[in-house]
Amino acid sequence: MKESIKNFILIFSSMLFLLSLVYSFTRPKSQEAYQFHAYLRNTFDDNGYNVLKQGMEQAANDYKIELSFSVMEEDGEQQVDLLKQEVEAGVEGFIVEPKQEPFDFNQAITVPFVYVNQQELVDQIPVVSADNHQSGYVLGKEMLATTNEQGRVLVVRPKVLYSENSENYVGLQQAFSEQQVAFDEWIIEEGQIDSLIQHLSEKKDYLGIVSLSLELSEALGKAKKQEKTFENQALYGFGLSNQLLNFIEQGVFQGVGVSNQFAVGYAAVVQLMSQVSGEYQRIPGIDTLFITKENLFDTDNQKLLFPLIQ
Repeated sequence: MKESIKNFILIFSSMLFLLSLVYSFTRPKSQEAYQFHAYLRNTFDDNGYNVLKQGMEQAANDYKIELSFSVMEEDGEQQVDLLKQEVEAGVEGFIVEPKQEPFDFNQAITVPFVYVNQQELVDQIPVVSADNHQSGYVLGKEMLATTNEQGRVLVVRPKVLYSENSENYVGLQQAFSEQQVAFDEWIIEEGQIDSLIQHLSEKKDYLGIVSLSLELSEALGKAKKQEKTFENQALYGFGLSNQLLNFIEQGVFQGVGVSNQFAVGYAAVVQLMSQVSGEYQRIPGIDTLFITKENLFDTDNQKLLFPLIQ
């Protein structure tokens, strides 16, 4: 009896050993982390952070993805050469934030792409962006709702607009058209704001000034604090930075349209992973807000403005 039990245990142990060997040779290899690379307009702002980048980093951490970053090149051919080198090094997908018009990558690069903050679909490449047209429309409506006066609006813009700011502009114009409000356009080179200050010292009856550039918004805010010529002028803009939030809190800016760039970055990584893996992934929604001094510290707004703190 004891001998039979010993034989049974020996046979059972041998079978377990054989099964473990078979499993070790036949089981699927563990999935190595995907390697993605993101090319952004700027990897950091003046305060040392980038909300779009933070959203991408959070998604990469959640989904165990190796994600690296570089700044977009100005020259298209040089950018394509860099992409080819990345593919040869093992990169499996790219996220690209075009500075102006998107480069024609599709013919040269075979791995999946995702564009962020781009106006429309390019060569069937997926685009992840907030509804910037709606953001512009809402800002225009909210600005006009604060006054019963008749007059014109001044739109200040750089010579070259990013795609999302072009959409903001279209939304603004729709709001102005519906309310039958005329507007002037002032194109300004980066950092050259003196001519605008002079213009405002001569013409002070604008209903409000809207900036279509984060950099211009910050420059206008600083000028408003220093120049008495338009210290009572209502200012509006688009984008997010610590400086701009401070201007809102101080009452220097009356309102700012903000898109959830953290969600844009997060969704871009999820979208790219879905393309590479061939598996459906739910893409999170992307919100936009109109931020004023009155709603700056609302709980929901704070979650959008400071997503990593919540």
